[in-house]
Amino acid sequence: MSIIVDSNILCRLARNDDPQHELAKKAVELCLQRREELLLTPQAQREFWVVATRPREKNGLGLTPSQAAQLLKDFEQFSSFVPDTPAVHQNWQRLVAQHDVSGKDAHDAGFVAAMQAHGVSQILTFNAQDFRRYQPQITILVPERLLEERQRAHDKQQQLSRDREHGIER
Repeated sequence: MSIIVDSNILCRLARNDDPQHELAKKAVELCLQRREELLLTPQAQREFWVVATRPREKNGLGLTPSQAAQLLKDFEQFSSFVPDTPAVHQNWQRLVAQHDVSGKDAHDAGFVAAMQAHGVSQILTFNAQDFRRYQPQITILVPERLLEERQRAHDKQQQLSRDREHGIER
């Protein structure tokens, strides 16, 4: 399956000193291990660029344009690009009207519009709340929950192995 990657994941990946860097990295690695296709939209790239090149004292990453450009190239190593299309714009117009979206929330509608245009139902984000209004049409994947699910599955597999060693069938 395919997953749209939110810009906040990219921002966390870009800063090794970010408290959520390891979570973002492990979530991306898990998706790739599962053979998920990670997709970047023009909007994710634009939002990343804005944060990446904004000074740190203004809540940015403080990178130069050339550093931000290099990171976007680095992100291409694990993701594919999906372009904006007329369908993305038409979906966005419908979504903002249908869900009574205003202000900065219109950016999130752009991600959902791209998801719909490209037949993608999942988004990887740290900001689940920003996308709740679009459920159940989309599935929100939060790094912490993805990794918790992996750990639970691993623990269950280990328990089954121990049970088999002791002749217990479940």
